[in-house]
Amino acid sequence: MKTSHYVIGSLLAAGLLFIAPACAATYGSRSDHGRDYRSDSQRRAFASGQSEGLKNGRSDAEKGHRFEYEQHDAYRDADKGYNRRDGDRDEYRESFRKGFMQGYNDAYRANERDNDRRSRQR
Repeated sequence: MKTSHYVIGSLLAAGLLFIAPACAATYGSRSDHGRDYRSDSQRRAFASGQSEGLKNGRSDAEKGHRFEYEQHDAYRDADKGYNRRDGDRDEYRESFRKGFMQGYNDAYRANERDNDRRSRQR
């Protein structure tokens, strides 16, 4: 009976010797899962920026301000909604600003088209 315990223990120890290096080799490396998370973070940053851009673009157009998304603090800071778990802050900011520009442009231009239609209907 003691012999079978030694054999089983030896097999388990040998198995760990083969598994441990494989696990250690993947620890901390970028895997597909890491890229998916980063992409998810960038999508959230883009959506957050787009939402802010829509609000600011609509407001500027309604007030008759010039088309200038760069003037807004939200665009310059570009970190609304950022969390350390989102990874690199500069990558987050880049995605946020892209979303902001798109949202701002969409809202500002839509308001211009609406104003043009209203003025033609008078």
